[in-house]
Amino acid sequence: MFLSFLNELCQVARAGKTYSAQEIVSFSTFLGGNEVFGNQLFLRDCYLEMKQVIAEYFRLDTETPKNGQVILTGSPGIGKSCFAYFFLLQLLGSDEEVVYQVGTNYWYFDGAEWSKFGDVTVVVNFLINFRGWYICDLYKGLGSYVIAILAKTIILSSPKLGGFKDILNNGAGRYFLPTWTDEEMSIFIKMQGGRVNEEEARNIVEDWGNVPRNVIVRPIETLEQEIQTITSLSSLQEKMQAAVNQDLGSPSRLIHLVPSSDYKTISARACSQKAAEKIFAGLVKTDWDRLVELVFSGSDSGLYGAAALVFECLAHEVLKKGGRYRLRSLGSGEDDEGAREEIDLRMKKSQAYFEFSTTGLNEWKIMENTYCKPKASNFPCVDALLLSDQEVLYMFQMASAGQHPTKLGP
Repeated sequence: MFLSFLNELCQVARAGKTYSAQEIVSFSTFLGGNEVFGNQLFLRDCYLEMKQVIAEYFRLDTETPKNGQVILTGSPGIGKSCFAYFFLLQLLGSDEEVVYQVGTNYWYFDGAEWSKFGDVTVVVNFLINFRGWYICDLYKGLGSYVIAILAKTIILSSPKLGGFKDILNNGAGRYFLPTWTDEEMSIFIKMQGGRVNEEEARNIVEDWGNVPRNVIVRPIETLEQEIQTITSLSSLQEKMQAAVNQDLGSPSRLIHLVPSSDYKTISARACSQKAAEKIFAGLVKTDWDRLVELVFSGSDSGLYGAAALVFECLAHEVLKKGGRYRLRSLGSGEDDEGAREEIDLRMKKSQAYFEFSTTGLNEWKIMENTYCKPKASNFPCVDALLLSDQEVLYMFQMASAGQHPTKLGP
């Protein structure tokens, strides 16, 4: 199966076609010889950009190309192996020699056909004097790379780079592939045809973000189960730090790695807007003081833009309990004279909390003494609705403003 795929890769490459971003390349065999991954390869914009980055690293457009190593990584499940297939399409159309490692299996392309190495010792000895391309895909963390001093090496790995310190210290390049864009995920889901249920696939993306593997290999854990592992702001920060530190420990599925525009550095963020909302909605109940400090300290404390979302979670928690609040003009100063009037959200202790769908609002009837929050993120103009027991309808739009005094109590 795998050899059939490699042979077809060669045939397609030899057709001499020039590929463009967002093109779909179809095969008669399964990608990587694995039925799970289907038989279509989607060429992401970043694949072509990374091809250029690699060309510049190895100085391929000069008279004196160099050897060396490039490590290519990123969030698990985003298609690093698919980039290898794309890159092989560029190499196999020429007379380049290639050693292609997938886990613990080693294949050699001599410029005409593929053959398989039977023993790792033979591979190691062969690579000592090899001057071609060595593509090493440490699929599922299997196998280990070989230091091929004279070759042009590309290592594709999950984000656990502790084992690469030796070559990184000797000048290896390290780059990060991004998670997929919304547009790319939409194309990917549609091109699966009947292989996946489109509605289920979009629900998975809403939970776990733009990672294609989750669509074709459903996560075992639910989003709620994963979120239960975060019990405090500190535990969340630890997970995010583990994802971006030097060793890149295996990250939680809840955390995505976001590369910079040059693909050389990363930051961390929650895997999806839904995950972030659920994380902070839980933390307002268990770590209130730390969250208030985060919102009003003027710093995201390494949480990369979370302050505005945390403020909204805090505001929901306060408002749905009712009480008396000062209304303050945004142009007010920092003293109490800026408070123009007071509002009393008179609600009974039995007040209900309800998350409403933003579809079918024409038929929806808001009940008295109910605090209502839209299920959808960024619902236009309204973050919450409240009908008091005095039949006064309040509509809330929430945004943080660091220049204005705000007092919050649990």
